[in-house]
This record gives sequence, C-alpha cells and structure tokens, in this order.
Amino acid sequence: MLKIGVQKLRSYAKGALILSFLPACFMPRAEGDQMQAHLSKVRRELAETQRDTGDAQRLLELRIQKLEELAYRHTADESLKQEQLDTQVEQLQTELEELEKRKAALDADKALKPPSALSRTAQVAQIERLFKAKSYQEVAEKCEAFLEEYPNDKQFNAQMLYWRGDAYCNLKEYKKAVLSFQELLTKYPKFSKIPETLYKVGQSLDELGFSKDAMIFYEETVSKHSNSPFAAKAKENLKKVK
Repeated sequence: MLKIGVQKLRSYAKGALILSFLPACFMPRAEGDQMQAHLSKVRRELAETQRDTGDAQRLLELRIQKLEELAYRHTADESLKQEQLDTQVEQLQTELEELEKRKAALDADKALKPPSALSRTAQVAQIERLFKAKSYQEVAEKCEAFLEEYPNDKQFNAQMLYWRGDAYCNLKEYKKAVLSFQELLTKYPKFSKIPETLYKVGQSLDELGFSKDAMIFYEETVSKHSNSPFAAKAKENLKKVK
C-alpha cells in the first residue's frame, strides 16, 4: 500500500489552494484562527496514525493539509461560511476513523508476503523490462514489492517510485499515481525526472477532478523547470484549467 504524510507536497503547494469541494469565499481573521486550531487538531490525530494505513488515508491527509493552508492565508476583510468547512473536516475525520479500523487487516496482509527470490539488481532489471514492454500492472506490483522489501534503498527507490507512479497513470489509477509521485517529490527532490513527475501529478489531479490543485503543479513545472519539454505541456494545460 502507498504512504503519505501530512507534510507531503508542502514545498510544491505554496499558494493558497482552494479544493474543488470548498465554496469560493473567505473567512475573517478571528474565525480563521479558530479554524486553524480545529485543523491543527486533525493534523495531530493524523500524525499519530502509522504511515502505512493505505492510499485513501494518504490522499485524505493531503486534502486536510490544504484546508489548513486555506484557513491560514486569507485576510480579515473576507468571509467564509464556517459551518460548511467544519462539515468537510468532520467528514474527513470520519473517513480517517474507518481507515484506521482497516489497518490491522492491511498489516496482516503485508506480513504474509514473502520476500522476492531475485537479488535487488535482478529485480530492478526485471521491472525495467516490464516497463518497456508496457506491462504496467506487473510493474506496479513489483515496484510495490521492491519498496516494501528495501524501504531504505537509496540507489533504486527513486526510480521505483517513478515507475510505480507512471504505471498507475497508464492504468488510470490516478489516486495511486499521485501518492507515488508525491512520495518521490518529497524524498528525492533532485531526481532527474522531477519535471516530468510534477507534470504528471498535475495530469492525475485533473483526471480526478481537482483542476485547481493541478494548477499548482503545472505552475511549478513552468517556473522551476522552464527548459524541460514538460514546461511547454504544462503551459498548455494551464490555459485549459484557467
């Protein structure tokens, strides 16, 4: 299963980002402080949860982080329907509780998986062949197994996260793609395929219906990697989103 932390994507999501399920309005400073305290409580609860709860929990954490940024950044002369925001946070908390109930079963499933009989380098070579052959389901599964068997490998894990994310994109499993790519962005910011990764996160968020979220990754691709061929693609997609 994929892993996400509340701090994930913070360096790539610097703007005041409004999620698609929030009303396009703002709150006074006093209410913003109150909402920050509320959201900070949610973050503390999430921080106590082990990182391997699953894909849905990790995407949930990312959305809660963005709610926090929204409450923090807006100025005092603007208003927001606080009850609607409270409702969204409560719904997210309920989802988190349900995910925590499933954690024991997920851990038990992982414990039953045997390690690969192939060596580390042999597994990498095998996955590369499968990726070139466009056997994306096998690529995703074998990358996941490699990352579980070698969680601290500094030589190959960046490539594994990229292959896994790209495989999920091709399989149209966009939530899993976002989570794999964002782990790559957070852990390996100097990896050679960062421009492409940023662009593909934007694409995946577009497919999930989070067009405003996607904009921040397209803009990051353009502003920080202007010489990359993906910067031109990002510009085109920004025109469509705006």
